[in-house]
Amino acid sequence: MPISFNRIEGGVASAGTLTYTSPDGHVTRIENLNIMNKQAGARTFRAAVVPAGETLTDPNHYLYWDVTVDPGETINLTAPIILSPGDSVVLEDSTNELVFTLFGEVRK
Repeated sequence: MPISFNRIEGGVASAGTLTYTSPDGHVTRIENLNIMNKQAGARTFRAAVVPAGETLTDPNHYLYWDVTVDPGETINLTAPIILSPGDSVVLEDSTNELVFTLFGEVRK
């Protein structure tokens, strides 16, 4: 049974990185990625999809690189991302101050 378009991960990047990994035996479909900047200055983020068993050393894994989020702005990215079991979405924030939220569904 699917969990339809619920929040599947969210928070402030710890040590600059927030990672969501699709659980074993499940496929995750991410519908929305929200990035919120509640700070007074502009911030940047990076987002990557890393296939199971790989590391974030290949620059081709990145979907977004040093995208600026203005003060008080929320960016809503709506392209579907399909993760197989063990695949990860990695969100990086050099200041540890942006709030990331992933919405989607997880299916067996």
